[in-house]
Amino acid sequence: MQGMNPQYQQPPMPTPIPTKSGVPVWVWILVGLLALVMLAGVAVVATGVFFAKQAASNPVAMVAKIAAMANPNLEVLAVDEGTGKVTIKDRETGKTVTVSLDDLKNGKLEMSSEEGRIQVGANVDAKIPQWVPIYPGAKQQNVMSTQTAEADGGTIMLEVKEEFGKVKAWYEEQIKAGGFDSKMATSTEGSEGPGAMLIASKNDEKQSLHIMLNTEPEFTRATITFGSKK
Repeated sequence: MQGMNPQYQQPPMPTPIPTKSGVPVWVWILVGLLALVMLAGVAVVATGVFFAKQAASNPVAMVAKIAAMANPNLEVLAVDEGTGKVTIKDRETGKTVTVSLDDLKNGKLEMSSEEGRIQVGANVDAKIPQWVPIYPGAKQQNVMSTQTAEADGGTIMLEVKEEFGKVKAWYEEQIKAGGFDSKMATSTEGSEGPGAMLIASKNDEKQSLHIMLNTEPEFTRATITFGSKK
């Protein structure tokens, strides 16, 4: 472990909406999505099951019902089949979250609340800052993009068709060339091969990077979390 700064803070992540149980509203919505997938499986095994039919004919409303059933503290305020949006309220805090399900068929999910917006998926049109190093020729697999009043940030997962050592050296050079201060640099050895974690920031920690590198059978995976305070 090198250059560790105990005052360093992780890049900004999604600001959840707390519920009585301490679980964010959007988590219960994802529970509903998972349940919907399970119901789709039931439909394949036992065609004609009532709930499975409902899920197939009216998936947006079904997800809203399942999320509300999972946590009685949630209230479904609006279900718009036309736009694929569901608005759910936390009765305890009065806060609401809107999730757009229409984009699921395009490989992404969007949720918005008073605190900001979260986008997740392989086809998210995230505005990745130019100071975030993306390995040349890397294949983008998944993206999470967040925007709040205090900060913007996100996570991008890349598949790099290069050996681990070359990728690690490139990112170390990019951190240095980009004017970042290295806060942490660790190396690991897993069953598939070596791994590394690089943490850096600049501009009085207003911009931060958290880079994880892992060896996969045929490529190196780079997972980059970035944050920019406003």
